[in-house]
Amino acid sequence: MRVSHQIDGISLNVLSDDLPLQEVGRPGSILDIALGNGIRLNHSCGGTGACTTCHVLVIEGLESCNRPEKIERERLQEVYGRQANSRLACQCVPKKSVKVEIP
Repeated sequence: MRVSHQIDGISLNVLSDDLPLQEVGRPGSILDIALGNGIRLNHSCGGTGACTTCHVLVIEGLESCNRPEKIERERLQEVYGRQANSRLACQCVPKKSVKVEIP
């Protein structure tokens, strides 16, 4: 797995053999990958999808991510500054490279 920090976001290249990393959120989620690589990402509910503190914008690669389930869709309605590419990092599981911005 390769994780690179950029001024405008984080790029994640995902290799499924390396997952899960921290067992926080869904296995292989953006939150799991970030924490496993030393990237600080708020997650007040412990990755259960019960809050919105791990809100991220998937800038590239959104099509490779799982579809949001009902609980995530409901939580995203509460997010200030929500966009079409908004996801909860604890619930979003990419299958290949994604670029993520932490608002």
